[in-house]
Amino acid sequence: MSTFILLVLKKNLDTLIIDINLTFYDEEEILEKWQIVCEDIEAHKIQYDVFQSWDIYNEHQMLWNYNKEWVQVFLKGSTSSTTEVIGELYKIHADHTKGYIPFDEYFNYRIDKILDGGFGLFAKGPCDLMELYRSVLTKYQYKTTVLSLDDRNGEEDRTDYILLVMGNSYVVAKNFLAQKI
Repeated sequence: MSTFILLVLKKNLDTLIIDINLTFYDEEEILEKWQIVCEDIEAHKIQYDVFQSWDIYNEHQMLWNYNKEWVQVFLKGSTSSTTEVIGELYKIHADHTKGYIPFDEYFNYRIDKILDGGFGLFAKGPCDLMELYRSVLTKYQYKTTVLSLDDRNGEEDRTDYILLVMGNSYVVAKNFLAQKI
């Protein structure tokens, strides 16, 4: 079984260059050397790591901030079940984000204070996730309003970032070029 060892990281403005060695399982002999050039990077987390494969995604929860339309969700109303609402919001969030996005990432303030306050801006973020939140709020009799937050309404205006995952490391960028060196 082959393994990849992430070795060198060079960053220059909006370009990231990653050097990777391919070895056979836990042997030290280098079978191949690869370089990945990541162009127009938006986010990254690099850990010097050993991993067995790399994956590229066009659709992924970590890309929602860059590739999806953003909206704001306003609420009005109250419930006697604030804890239950929070629990259901947490469950729907966890089920759909798979742990890639922290639960409190998009809320306007402390979630219990927003719900108990009875009105105002609840959250702003990617449309898909905000619609899930809205479905929970509606179930508990909150009235909701959704407003577009950005002007990227047309597909041609949306930015198409790509996600590269290598073990515990990732890069969000517009373009990747991998070459054997």
